[in-house]
Amino acid sequence: VVTGSGGAFLVLERREHAKSRGRRIYAELGPVVSGRARRRRGELNTEIAKLLKQAALPDGELLTISGASGAHAATAAEKEVLDANPALAVRAFSTLTGHMKEAQFPFAVALAALAVDRKAGYPVFDATVERPFEGAPNSVLATAIGYHQFEGLGLIKAA
Repeated sequence: VVTGSGGAFLVLERREHAKSRGRRIYAELGPVVSGRARRRRGELNTEIAKLLKQAALPDGELLTISGASGAHAATAAEKEVLDANPALAVRAFSTLTGHMKEAQFPFAVALAALAVDRKAGYPVFDATVERPFEGAPNSVLATAIGYHQFEGLGLIKAA
């Protein structure tokens, strides 16, 4: 794991509250799902696949912001499950930032919200393992697979 430094500050509030304050709404968060696989029993791939099913992914191509840690087993499991779904165009930002620990998932959510708000996907970060994403994203999936425990993902949608 290559550690990085960074942070994300997200304001999560009800739409009505943001509008009453005259604030810009970048995106809508949800659903967010999480799990805790028994990794020593080899359950991580199954748990990640289960979370993808629970997330109610939209049809069609879906930009996916991976918060993969770089830990060998966890990252390999996430990659295998995400690669099994040809609709997912994955961007693993830790390639650029290192792993930011607690800020990793909020940072992934922030990147997803910006992509949805700006109606523009990100170019490939690593052309050896990522494929292009065409079009303007209406939804973006953000993932976080911890290096020892805990898994989660969230779907970020256009506001």
